[in-house]
Amino acid sequence: MDPWWHRCNEPGPSQRRTDALTAAAAHLLDVGLTPIMPVDDLRELWRRGGPERRLAATVAERVMQQ
Repeated sequence: MDPWWHRCNEPGPSQRRTDALTAAAAHLLDVGLTPIMPVDDLRELWRRGGPERRLAATVAERVMQQ
């Protein structure tokens, strides 16, 4: 089974969890570290758009570079 496949019937991450991971990822990037985030959380950031979408793209790009 493909772990990247989107599971539409499963509930996504909570808003509180996504907010906390957003703050943690932004902090790690600020200090020069690459955060690792679960795919479902990155998808939720992408759906939010704006700065959260840019954060998701930055995290994904950095992870792929390593």
